[in-house]
Amino acid sequence: MSLPYVNAALLDTYEREWIGFARSLVATTDRAFTGLIGAGAVGEFTWQILTPFVFGFVTRFKLGRHAIFRTISQTRISLPRCSLSQGSAGDIHGGDRLPWTRSPAQNNFDPLRSLDWQAHVYGKTEGELETACRDLQLPLHSFPWSDRANDAGLKKDALYRVRPDG
Repeated sequence: MSLPYVNAALLDTYEREWIGFARSLVATTDRAFTGLIGAGAVGEFTWQILTPFVFGFVTRFKLGRHAIFRTISQTRISLPRCSLSQGSAGDIHGGDRLPWTRSPAQNNFDPLRSLDWQAHVYGKTEGELETACRDLQLPLHSFPWSDRANDAGLKKDALYRVRPDG
């Protein structure tokens, strides 16, 4: 099977790029669930009293809710030393996870369901860019410039090439 924009050399980089995150995720999950499922009084105390208290306290604060969201949603993932991680626009560098800029009218994560390479522009696209993306069979998604895009560190009218994994 031949996938567009993918060759064996790219696939060979996958483990090197993701192994650090995978190890972190396994270690974090292991630590979290060991206390929750522990037998005896310690496990019962953790599950029944400590966890609801800590979670309730942390979620009272915007920073706590933000940290929990970034951990669960995996938007904290960054692959800065990846062979594909080049360039920057605004506060976003190659290898950073695409920031979420959901608004009542649209959600920039909706196109990621396709699991295809794609291009995102937050602002205006020009005819040449649209033609180039069409010629490359690279789906182009244009989003209106917004305060949310600005707050996420995106640069107005910049092109972001988005990997299938976001």
